[in-house]
Amino acid sequence: MKYFDDIRLVGGARMPGCRGIVTGRWPGFYSLQFDRRGDLFYQVDDGEVHSFSAPVIYLTHPARSYRFGPRDEGVWDHSWIGFTGPRACRIFEEGFYLLAPRGYIFPARPLLYAELIDRMIDVYRRARVDRHFEAVICLEQLLGMFMEDAIEQAARSAQWQALRDLADAMQADPFETWDFQHEAKKMGLSHSHFRRRFRDVVGYPPHAYLLFCRMQRAADLLRDSGLTVKEVAALCGYSDLAQFSKTFKSQ
Repeated sequence: MKYFDDIRLVGGARMPGCRGIVTGRWPGFYSLQFDRRGDLFYQVDDGEVHSFSAPVIYLTHPARSYRFGPRDEGVWDHSWIGFTGPRACRIFEEGFYLLAPRGYIFPARPLLYAELIDRMIDVYRRARVDRHFEAVICLEQLLGMFMEDAIEQAARSAQWQALRDLADAMQADPFETWDFQHEAKKMGLSHSHFRRRFRDVVGYPPHAYLLFCRMQRAADLLRDSGLTVKEVAALCGYSDLAQFSKTFKSQ
């Protein structure tokens, strides 16, 4: 079917016990490189050497040179698939590289990525002309997954910053009346999800962190302000001095 003829597979393989380092420039095509296992490095032209652990997908561009492989003479489980043609150019230039400007991405669903890449490699290795359409569809599905992962990562990054900003504000003004239901709603999160995400970012659930900040400020006030214990306890929301003392000592 001519609809799929504007993209062509030019190579592909899986090397589960690979030990070699790959160096070169491949001016005739774009490629996806996928590592399922191993500690790796990745360098474009003479730029920064990036180090990471699998699973990871990285791209090669026909105008750039590359060096990548296992760190410390290790073993890596490496797959690659190459493409050429007008649609390949659009998919990479207007798709993959916009979503992964550094040239690599850590897939949120590596098993699904692996399945799609294996299917494309199989079409190439078996020279299945009658299944060429399947490889094109798999590549476009991979682009869709890239987009979903990029959106999710961007959302998580924005949430991380919002939670970090909230924690900083709580530390700066711990005696404020904080409405965590409201804060969760502002971030588009349920209260339970907000609690989990806050704990992931800050290390404490929100109420526990607020208590920690209040007791830290109480310690500063007791040491430096000249306020009485009763006055500091009141600022912290305690009318019972014994309860305040117990909480203060626990922190």
